[in-house]
Amino acid sequence: MLASHTSRLRCIAAGIVLAAAGTAGADTLRLCHDEEEGATWRDPERQQQGLSFVIVRQLEQLAGVHFQLVGRSWKRCLAELQANLWDGAFAVSFKPSRQAIGVFPMKGGEPDPALRVRTDGYSLFRLRGSQPGWDGRQFSHVQGMIGAQSGYSIIDQLHAAKVTVDDSSRNIEVILHKLLAGRLDGAALLTSDGMQTIASRREYEDAIERVDPPLVT
Repeated sequence: MLASHTSRLRCIAAGIVLAAAGTAGADTLRLCHDEEEGATWRDPERQQQGLSFVIVRQLEQLAGVHFQLVGRSWKRCLAELQANLWDGAFAVSFKPSRQAIGVFPMKGGEPDPALRVRTDGYSLFRLRGSQPGWDGRQFSHVQGMIGAQSGYSIIDQLHAAKVTVDDSSRNIEVILHKLLAGRLDGAALLTSDGMQTIASRREYEDAIERVDPPLVT
């Protein structure tokens, strides 16, 4: 949260990354969001519906500020935010490198958990009965690639674990189809989005399982 913002804007900080330049005193804030966000948080059949948007609209009422919400590919949203084309972005997971893009609500040098929009995590998904695993510290039996959505924060963790990553798609179903076709050893997806998407189709439910523990929360 930028110090120059008025106190009435403090309640919009929850899970919303504000552009570094700030928009002090503005009555309208232009926010981008991930247009591919999963069905748990965005209803693809009804634009700007779902839990993420319910939360943001409640914040809008509390703050007395209008939010103009525009969907973008996630990489494009973050790149445009860094270029100050947007006032902020919402439903952004924290990682230190993203502090160069915008300002997170912080406390004691860490993201303030009291101002989060939600708690979620990433999990490894694999074909039922297959061996690729995660024990909370390292991967096992991963010989090929792990799929991840383009621009998502889990990619850095996968690279740090020396895993070969396929992040060529931002669509969960494309990644799951690659997994089903044997082109991936696993998929590192947001837990809620992955579970929701798998539950939506019998072919996914029959063939794909989630590995415990989560990759990260």
